[in-house]
Amino acid sequence: MAGLSGPPPALLVLAESASDGELERLLRAGIDGCVLTTDEPQDLPCAVYALARGDSWLSPPVARRVLDLYRPVARLTPPPHDRLTVLSNREREVLQLLASGRSNAEIAAALMPSSATVKTHVSRILGKLGVRDRVQASVIAHRAGLLQILH
Repeated sequence: MAGLSGPPPALLVLAESASDGELERLLRAGIDGCVLTTDEPQDLPCAVYALARGDSWLSPPVARRVLDLYRPVARLTPPPHDRLTVLSNREREVLQLLASGRSNAEIAAALMPSSATVKTHVSRILGKLGVRDRVQASVIAHRAGLLQILH
């Protein structure tokens, strides 16, 4: 593998089901997406395209389980609204669009000149909120009511 550069390839899992234990192992292993065999047929190519854009993809039942897995942990942390006070106005805007399911390219088109700038903002948001990934940041945004502002 000498001579290869760039980020590692995205990891998409196709699974029959995902128990809490299996899901936790997959998340710890660093998966970028999970599609269930019971999902709609078009979900698999959608997931592949999402990962190719640098986004993640979770089957709705898997996303629900992820939320359920992290819910007890989130109750031990400060209220989501309080956690958002560490973000700048621009970071809040980025988080709002991220939590509504927008890709980096879509966020860039709405707010700023490039996807690279969005990636920088997303990295800062994750660091300031003390979370590992976009899913956890989205949970905080949802709990804080940040998406209600969009509607």
